[in-house]
Amino acid sequence: MSSNAPTPRSRLGHWINEFEETAIAILLGLMTLITFANVVLRYGFNTGLIWGLEATTFLFAWLVLFGVSYAVNVTAH
Repeated sequence: MSSNAPTPRSRLGHWINEFEETAIAILLGLMTLITFANVVLRYGFNTGLIWGLEATTFLFAWLVLFGVSYAVNVTAH
């Protein structure tokens, strides 16, 4: 008989969990801002950020890595 009660976390574990959540939120926010700015520049001013797509791709790669780590940590899979 197993219980699904959460196990108590150490202070370091709690800090790592908060860091992962913050990193995921920042990465997603940066991706959204860069994409939005690129769309406005492209359709509004007929120009764009040369580095926008590449930066979004790299941010997405880091988002996947942090997301997988976080999902394993909170047993979301």
